[in-house]
Amino acid sequence: MIAAIVLAAGQSRRMGQNKLFLPYAQSTVIDTILTEVAACADVRDIVVVTGHEAERVAEHLKTYPVRCVFNPAYVLAEMLVSIQTGLRALPDEVTAALIVLGDQPRLQREIVQRVIDAAEPNTLIVPSFQMKRGHPILIPRSVWPSILALPPEASLRDVIRAHADHIRYITFDDDSVLRDIDTPEDYQNLKS
Repeated sequence: MIAAIVLAAGQSRRMGQNKLFLPYAQSTVIDTILTEVAACADVRDIVVVTGHEAERVAEHLKTYPVRCVFNPAYVLAEMLVSIQTGLRALPDEVTAALIVLGDQPRLQREIVQRVIDAAEPNTLIVPSFQMKRGHPILIPRSVWPSILALPPEASLRDVIRAHADHIRYITFDDDSVLRDIDTPEDYQNLKS
């Protein structure tokens, strides 16, 4: 069983407002992402890791088939702690976790599905564009203990480096696997 962990705990400091709620396409950034992920039949569980404005996020997502879990260290820690929070919330029957950025609205269900379809035991599936790693990343359960053992100041890159021999890259022809929103300029570029 595959679960998705959508990282939505950040404070959006560089954006100046919560980027999850920015208008995108016919809805918002977070709505667009969840619609695309939920459309993949292989994703049986979706966990949204919240932090900043957690109640607002949970209220906004109440009509979606997701569970929200709160990362209490969202102010002090980077993305890794949110990933750890999401992994701890998954049921025992989950065999792999898809790590999805909550600020990557160009993500399409076809990309998610290709990453899922590439799943292999004990193998990290990483999308790439022009030799650059992107998201979503599919992480098999066998790698989770390595992630959960990392200190808060570590990063997912540390795990990827440690498991370099167990990575399968899926190449994409467009940069949507790389493009997230951090600044107002990023947002304007994605919309244009």
